[in-house]
Amino acid sequence: MFVVANELVVNEDHREQFETTFAQSIRETLIGVPGLLRTSLLAPTESGQGHLSTLEFESEEAYRAYLGSDAFRAAHPWPGRVPLVSSTLRTYTVHTDLIGDALAQHDEQ
Repeated sequence: MFVVANELVVNEDHREQFETTFAQSIRETLIGVPGLLRTSLLAPTESGQGHLSTLEFESEEAYRAYLGSDAFRAAHPWPGRVPLVSSTLRTYTVHTDLIGDALAQHDEQ
């Protein structure tokens, strides 16, 4: 799995508008993107943090294909949206992943 994480910093007075427009944008532009498994917008819990947008792809190749797609172009026109103070994009491959039953504790008695 290939994960893209983008920290998006906005002024606090624009936070609610940013969350609304960003959520609307991902709902309108990311449905059906080949190889995209999940996308999330994480809201900060501490001051000074930005929102974290994550995209989880099947592979880096799927992400690279997305960068050249109509969906990518549709998701990234910024005029009329909340101005960003900063943006930091990072990419990762998943090293270890535990989900569901793998996290449950079992009584071995």
